[in-house]
Amino acid sequence: MMLMSPPNGNPQIDPTKISPRRLKQTLAKIFQGGLSAGRFHFFAANRLLKLNDRISLLRESIAQTAKGYEPHFLGLGRELQSIYSDANTLTKQTIQTAGQINDDSADSPLPRLREQIQISLNGLKECQNGIINNLSNLEEQGQQISVLSRTSQELEKIALFLKVTAVNVGIEATRSEEAIQMFSLTAGEIGALGKKIITVSDNIERDTTAAAKVQNTIHHEISLKQLAFQGYGLDAEATVKKAVGNIELLVRNAMTAMEQTAGYAKSIAAQTGEIVVGIQFHDNMSQRLEHVVETLEEIETSFTSASKPEQTERIITAHSLFTLQATQLRQVINEIDQVYRQNAVAFENIKQEIEQIALVLRSLCDPTPDREDRDSSTSPFAHLKTSLDHLINLLSQGQKITNEIEQGVEQAASTSKRLLTYMDLINATAFEIKVQALNAIIKAAHLGEKGNTLVVLAHEMNNLSDTTDRFVSEVSQVYRAMAAQTELGSMGDTSDQNQLRGSNLKSAITDIEAISALLDTTAQNATAQATALTDAIIKTSDSMTFLSEMSDRLGGNLAEAEAIIAQLAEWCHGVNTTTMDGAMAKVADRYTMDQERLVHHRLTSAESSSAQDQGIDAATDEVLWFDEDGSTSDPISEEITPYKEADNIVLFDNVQDTSPAEATGNGEDLTADVLFFAPPGPPEENIIAENGENQTEEEDLGTNVELF
Repeated sequence: MMLMSPPNGNPQIDPTKISPRRLKQTLAKIFQGGLSAGRFHFFAANRLLKLNDRISLLRESIAQTAKGYEPHFLGLGRELQSIYSDANTLTKQTIQTAGQINDDSADSPLPRLREQIQISLNGLKECQNGIINNLSNLEEQGQQISVLSRTSQELEKIALFLKVTAVNVGIEATRSEEAIQMFSLTAGEIGALGKKIITVSDNIERDTTAAAKVQNTIHHEISLKQLAFQGYGLDAEATVKKAVGNIELLVRNAMTAMEQTAGYAKSIAAQTGEIVVGIQFHDNMSQRLEHVVETLEEIETSFTSASKPEQTERIITAHSLFTLQATQLRQVINEIDQVYRQNAVAFENIKQEIEQIALVLRSLCDPTPDREDRDSSTSPFAHLKTSLDHLINLLSQGQKITNEIEQGVEQAASTSKRLLTYMDLINATAFEIKVQALNAIIKAAHLGEKGNTLVVLAHEMNNLSDTTDRFVSEVSQVYRAMAAQTELGSMGDTSDQNQLRGSNLKSAITDIEAISALLDTTAQNATAQATALTDAIIKTSDSMTFLSEMSDRLGGNLAEAEAIIAQLAEWCHGVNTTTMDGAMAKVADRYTMDQERLVHHRLTSAESSSAQDQGIDAATDEVLWFDEDGSTSDPISEEITPYKEADNIVLFDNVQDTSPAEATGNGEDLTADVLFFAPPGPPEENIIAENGENQTEEEDLGTNVELF
């Protein structure tokens, strides 16, 4: 044993130079009467004072840790707020952009485009029906022209009869002077009418022949164009079907995008809530660590203020309270680790959701963004624009054919109208024949018997006039039918309507292109925003390493606390709850969190069951400063999972049963093998009394040393 000389010259034990083995031997001598109680008190006091210094350092370290990481939690909250705000903006922008496609109002581009496409297709069908009707009308006009071509032969017969009548009138007029005066001019006028009819007949023959050729040519050309137009119509129907399909695809994609984005937004909000709960854990943790610090401070005070008779109870109290605070500290560390893991997972989930939101917009612009062989034509907008351009081209081709048909119809109509003018001439000629016939009858009557032949000729002229009237009446019906067919054959305002349809389609295409451009721009911006958000999330997630650092520091504090518990455990064992009720109740009164109460409940429950299992007499009056083999043990080895129903902050999911046996989540009973309180040993005065008669002058070096 190392001795040192105090100022009065008496040698004393140097406690810093003595080994545990030597200390046990020394204590054995005390119980055997070999050492004085004063020297023992000097040694114990030094050990307790050093232990008190360790407790003070531990308390300060825990307090600094709890306070020092507060700015990190605040910074994490600010960064999370910024991330959530940006993610919310990106989500709203995505839904609004997709909503422009999914808008089913009459003024929105896609429904309006669908309507214009259908109108254009109906217009093409109307044009096609108009062409078919024109062909039918041209065929009927051709038949009517054939009828008119035969009228020239009838007119030639009438003209021939007139000429013969004119000759006979001229001959008969020579039979008397009076007849010559009356009929010489009449014969010439009748002959002129015959020539006039022949001229009209020749013109009708010429024009009907030309009209027939024109009709045949136009009919043939329109027939060919009608076949081409029919092909355009079929192509247009397929194009319209494809275009409408693309529109429906865009609408479905937009609806899906909105639903997916809403789901991602909900998930982001949920994940953000998880992180917010983790940040709020700081307040919970700070209060609990503050309670640990307060308890350690009370232990320090008890070591420096208690009187000698209270030493045994003081050590037992310190051991019990330290065991409780170590368990509380271990619980806090476990929850810090759990918060770190949960927040890391939540940040990773938010990052993935944001990447998915950006992908939603890109998929609207290009459904196969990852294909190596993709091109711009894979976009539904590109497909739609291609279909619409093709439809406009078909409308243009149909318009061209329609214009050509209109020109042919107008040409046929002009021919028919020119033929109608001949009927007016024939009708006027018939009237003149009627006048000449009536005049001839009147004049012949003045001649008496000399004019009998002229009377007969005059009646023949009258009959010929009637024949001409009937002929003109019959032929006029044909001409009127031709005129009606000509009017029916007109395409009307189809040209203007087609131009309007094409213009409306182009306007709708412009709107679609604007939406496509907006989608492209928004998708690019969303990608950039998502990239920036992802970088911010990674940076923020990486910054959460302070939780691991905090856990490590508190882990070091826990190791020191367990070492102090082991030191105190060397000085006591057993259970004596009667001395601990007040101290434990005082600690329990400051609890503000359910986690603290749960830990306390488990340990206080373990105290009674441990005492019964070990059969320890609570009234024992023996103090053992060391175990027989010098070993120490950690009385609390089990971990308690975070209590899931905090006072006012819900950190984790609720549990169905919070009974002490199941709060750990694995159903283990934490009371097993837990030594919670140590019994008081015999008072030091008894030790001194039992060994007083064996004291020597050399051993009485520390009788004047007091522990406190």
